[in-house]
Amino acid sequence: MRYPDQAYFLTLAQIAIAFVAFTSLVVVLRQARGGSLTAFERIAMTFNIETGFVGVWFSMLPPLFGLPDDYGAAPWRVLAGFLGGFVILWLTAYLIRRRAVLSAPIPTRMILFMLSNYLLAGALLLDAGGFIPVMGVSLYAIALTWSLAGSCVGFLLTLPVFFDAPN
Repeated sequence: MRYPDQAYFLTLAQIAIAFVAFTSLVVVLRQARGGSLTAFERIAMTFNIETGFVGVWFSMLPPLFGLPDDYGAAPWRVLAGFLGGFVILWLTAYLIRRRAVLSAPIPTRMILFMLSNYLLAGALLLDAGGFIPVMGVSLYAIALTWSLAGSCVGFLLTLPVFFDAPN
């Protein structure tokens, strides 16, 4: 069963797949130059690849379950809760992993990106709990798109680090 939002989610999944492929290619090119990846490069690449896969997985769930917006609030609330909970756990795990390998402070742009994702995840959980008016597909799509787009911008901002002289 096709519905209008399905094309958006499938397109978003394709963009996320391309993002993972490009990120992986950068890692291969960086390693081909010689030297090992720095702790920062490893944590940045891991986060970017994870973001791409998260984008793929959560973009594929609505088409997988065939969820048009007119099914009512329940399916979208479940997906919103699942995405919101996952994002909170995933970002927290990233911060713990980053702290374990890097002592440098987190850049302001990353703090703002993380805070915006925590806020969107909180909104998703509020939507899932029925505490805000039914957002349906829109909040889910916004949160997923924002997370992937923000990670793409972050990747582009850190790209010069990967092409500096190897250690």
